[in-house]
Amino acid sequence: MWQAVLQARWAELNAFFSAGNPPIITQVLVLNTLFFLIHIIRKARGANRLRPQTALYVQGVLIALNFFIIFERSFVIPELPRPGYIPYW
Repeated sequence: MWQAVLQARWAELNAFFSAGNPPIITQVLVLNTLFFLIHIIRKARGANRLRPQTALYVQGVLIALNFFIIFERSFVIPELPRPGYIPYW
């Protein structure tokens, strides 16, 4: 296991997470911090525990949003056609 850690391409990983404006790692950390703050506020207010299904749903949404932030450049979102002019009646 340690061989895999030692042979990892850390420079490439660092370059990947440092890319963007703001950097990808900052976006991921901000998103995770927001979810963590919501958790702390709920605990401080003494809110009821989440049902197991709801907790899994929230964790799934957080993981999906993290993947979206990390791989957003890979998603191809088609542009809507732009008219050359807008006719005025």
